[in-house]
Amino acid sequence: MKNKLTVILPLKERPEFTKIWLENNYNEYYEYIIADGSHSEKNKEIFLNFKKKNIKYLRFKPDTNYRDYYKKMYDCSLLVKTDFVIQSDNDDYLNYQGISKIINTLIKKNRNVGSGYISHIIKKKNLFRHINFTNNIDYYIKNSKKEIFENFFNNYTPLFYSVCSTKIFNKIYYNIVRSDVHFLSNFEYLFSLLAIKYGDITKVNTNHYIRLINTFDNSNLEYKKNKIIKKDYEIDFLKIKKNIFTNKRNYPKDFINQISIKTFNRGNNSKKKTYLFNFFALFLKKIFHPYLKINTLRAYLYFYTKLL
Repeated sequence: MKNKLTVILPLKERPEFTKIWLENNYNEYYEYIIADGSHSEKNKEIFLNFKKKNIKYLRFKPDTNYRDYYKKMYDCSLLVKTDFVIQSDNDDYLNYQGISKIINTLIKKNRNVGSGYISHIIKKKNLFRHINFTNNIDYYIKNSKKEIFENFFNNYTPLFYSVCSTKIFNKIYYNIVRSDVHFLSNFEYLFSLLAIKYGDITKVNTNHYIRLINTFDNSNLEYKKNKIIKKDYEIDFLKIKKNIFTNKRNYPKDFINQISIKTFNRGNNSKKKTYLFNFFALFLKKIFHPYLKINTLRAYLYFYTKLL
């Protein structure tokens, strides 16, 4: 049977996470493209010792800025031979039952972007606990594109980890590369805006993607360093606006100011919300969401989201 899905895994250092990702996410029934933009050879060594027919390992020049990352992802999108594609970080986990359900729904409804509920989890030794889900994408489905764009930052839910048709995925990254943005660290905004612009989105009651949230990410350091060059960010914001809204009459009011506020305040807001607002909620959820092994957690989330 022909594989329907390709998983694109972009890498930049963190080989310890790559090993864990392979142990927990590799499946012989899917295709994989590994986009390695690391400076070191450690990730390369992992795949030299883990050769599979359905894994295509590609060594790119080291990612020195986000433009390099976008170009790398676009180049990979041109190599995808399956009908559908999803991108993954190397510290996260895929729920293939949920992904299969989304693919079947996309085929049945003739849609090209599908998302279920994305779970946030924490890890303790070799066990995992579900904390919460990202907001669902109902707002993107129930409203017109004009209304979505005008209220995008008040109703933002990432589509970055959606299952996409290969054609749409390629088109999104083609436009990201064409936008020529250099410093936009929160590029999930740009991907989501383009998915809304070009995609035909559907929601599926399932869990397809699991994000580990208690992990250290070097990109946070890069973000703090790049935050100094705010003018360069604002140039990127103008490029995004030009790419998304080709008709000037469709420009959302105050778009540049809203994306600037979201980008430069994201660290402060999330930290305050996590440690103050959610403290008691996390305590209560220990009762309902115990620590589980990853495969047990996958099954639990798959059946749990059927009830939502």
